[in-house]
Formats: sequence, structure tokens, C-alpha cells
Amino acid sequence: MRRRWRLAKALIGVVVGLSMGVAGCQTLGHRSVDLTRLTSPDRVEIYQGGRTVAEHAVVPGSPEDSSISRWLQAHKSGWRTDYNSYAPGRRIVGDGFDLNFSGRVCVLNYDRDGRGDWVQVSRSVDDSDSPPAVFGLDP
Repeated sequence: MRRRWRLAKALIGVVVGLSMGVAGCQTLGHRSVDLTRLTSPDRVEIYQGGRTVAEHAVVPGSPEDSSISRWLQAHKSGWRTDYNSYAPGRRIVGDGFDLNFSGRVCVLNYDRDGRGDWVQVSRSVDDSDSPPAVFGLDP
């Protein structure tokens, strides 16, 4: 009986430890984003129910392009390494990066070194921290 109890406690400890480790993955690795790695955005996409419902190109030097650049400049730090998967919401896509606003989370995937070494980071977005003004096509 004692042996079973010790085994049960050990298993509970392993499960709790693994749970804490997985939950902590999202909060590990606070980092700044190297904006020099991000190219100009190509397009904006809006999704509903897993499907694209609106899409338009971003013209280099346009007010939309400037809005995206200003937002990224204001949010260089505070990103966390993130291993979760997110459904697309409102996306800004460029060559080598993908910025996805999904609910109150902003997820940035980018090619860290130009050789296909992609990194995913995320940050919270609250009401006072609205996304760039490029989603005017929201249905």
C-alpha cells in the first residue's frame, strides 16, 4: 500500500511539474523584436470562421504602411516566446513575417535570420493599445 501511495505521489508530482512547465512556456523568453528583420508589409487579411473574408494590398509609403511601422516601433519590447497555435484573425503579412491580431493577443512570426529560422512571439493587446489602423475592411 505504501508503495502505491509513493508511486501515486510521484506521478502527481510529474503531472503538476509538466503542467507548470507547459503553462510557463508562453511566459519564458521576454524579448525585443529586431525590426530590421521585418520587411515592408505586403497585404492585410481579415478572417472569420477560418476563411479569408477581406484582403487588400499595402502600398509602400502609404498611410497604412506608416501606421504599421509606427505600431511596431512602439511595441519593440515586451514580446514573449510563444509555442501556442493561433487561428488567424486580422493579419498583416510581409516577406518573412506574419503579424496576427487574434482577440486580445498579437502574435508575430518572423524569420529571425533570413534562412528560415522562424520565431513566434506574442504580447497582450488591450483596449488602450489598439492595432494599426489598417483593418478598415472589417466586416
